[in-house]
Amino acid sequence: MSAPTPSILNRVSGTLLAGFIVVVSGTVAAGLAMLLSNRNVLFATALTWVLASPVLLFVFPRVLGLDTETIGVRPSEEGSRRPRYVLGVLAGLACVLLPALIGRVAGGYLPMPPEAVASLDVPSGSSALPAVIFALPALMLAAFGEELLFRGVLLRLWQPLLGARGALVLSSLFFVAVHTGNPGAAPRGAVGVFLAGIALGAFYLRGGGLWAVAGAHLGWNAGEALLIGVPVSGITLPSIGRWQVTDSELWRGLLGGSFGPEEGLLFHGALGLAAGAAVVLAAATGVFARKIE
Repeated sequence: MSAPTPSILNRVSGTLLAGFIVVVSGTVAAGLAMLLSNRNVLFATALTWVLASPVLLFVFPRVLGLDTETIGVRPSEEGSRRPRYVLGVLAGLACVLLPALIGRVAGGYLPMPPEAVASLDVPSGSSALPAVIFALPALMLAAFGEELLFRGVLLRLWQPLLGARGALVLSSLFFVAVHTGNPGAAPRGAVGVFLAGIALGAFYLRGGGLWAVAGAHLGWNAGEALLIGVPVSGITLPSIGRWQVTDSELWRGLLGGSFGPEEGLLFHGALGLAAGAAVVLAAATGVFARKIE
């Protein structure tokens, strides 16, 4: 028996409830981190999603009629989850590393000087390898949790009422909203996060499922944070490499500043191309033409 279609009031309540679940999980995670004297932001972030994800996966299907197939955890299309996830990771890596390499070749990125590297409170280079190995599963949990919330729950929750286009835009705006409190957040960074939300959401609607977009999200974050060592949405993490933007207004505009590549115009171009391609592919399936319930 199918669950009743949620009313607009139930959708608003469900959205607020989803946010409340994440806030409470984050508060508990921060408290546990303090209790354990662990100030590592990744520890608290990973613990937040360890606490929140089971509720978002198993409570929402019962309350709001979003089963695991609708959410995309168990795609209806044939094919294993692992290749979808791996392909998503590769796509995310390509989206961030290709414009970064262009910036490096053109002289916009330079290796960070040793004295600047030494001043960071996170490790870099070969000595950072253990920390990078710890950071990777934390980033995996964060990427999965965010995609579960914004694409799996919120986009699907609003799609029957607003249509695929409206739900895609609204879920991307929610995605922007949660990043506005990050260090260095500014309007240009919000543009990059919004474009990423459109790209991920359209890829999700195309039929990639939650695993593919979680992989793409991880690929982007891991590429910028763990490989080239630039901030990821304002947060600096352990990294094998450590690049910095040339001291120039032009290059900061093209590659981003303290918030990271998300505020750089060159990366906006890469995200815009990815978003456009994903929207075209999703439109080819007819998802945007389907009648709103």
